[in-house]
Amino acid sequence: MSAAPQSQKPPTPMEPRIGKWEIINGRVELSASRCLSCGETFFPSRKVCLRCRGETMEQVRLKGPARLKNFTVIHQVPAGFTKPLVAGYAEFEPGVSVFAPIDAPSTELTSGSTLLDVHIGPIRTDKNGDSLIAYKFRPFRDADRG
Repeated sequence: MSAAPQSQKPPTPMEPRIGKWEIINGRVELSASRCLSCGETFFPSRKVCLRCRGETMEQVRLKGPARLKNFTVIHQVPAGFTKPLVAGYAEFEPGVSVFAPIDAPSTELTSGSTLLDVHIGPIRTDKNGDSLIAYKFRPFRDADRG
């Protein structure tokens, strides 16, 4: 009697991939994925499309500036974060929203109109006092484009 072939578990569309970034020509670009079947773009990258469940994805780069959709000021922050912490969602073309800390006081931000650039920097310190580095937003300035 032979064992029945093992079926592989189908990938779940809820399984996120870790967001990555690259520095290209001095600019930070986030790595996302786009479904080749329906065109939907995701950040962080995914192996399976949430819209059509297609499994053919290509890597694409999200480049700034992005438009601030909304933000919040967090006064009760976890250990290691500086308070107040400003964080929010910014929308990149083609309509991909990304959440990240924002290096700017809330008085400099306007939801729906502030343009943001991506940069890399410390977001918090760990229990040993070491800085943890990740992508963040900051207000976009044409002079930054250099």
